[in-house]
Amino acid sequence: MKERFDNYKRLKESHKERVLLIRYADWYETYGEDAKAIAKVLGIILKKRGDIYFAQFPHQGLYEFLPRLVRAGVKTAIYDPINKNV
Repeated sequence: MKERFDNYKRLKESHKERVLLIRYADWYETYGEDAKAIAKVLGIILKKRGDIYFAQFPHQGLYEFLPRLVRAGVKTAIYDPINKNV
């Protein structure tokens, strides 16, 4: 979890004004305040591991959830790496 969160923080530096969704295998994930925001808008579960909040949804849900985020006015950046070891 910490490695993914560190990766999120690094990528978030370039997208501070947007919710950042990162694909890991079959899931899109986000952390911290972004996780709190999408959990509220999408009605998905906000999770916490240690002191890190995160939210996730299956990658197949992107075409359902992304339009809902856009309609709610949530600016979103998506990172879908080719290399699974990002």
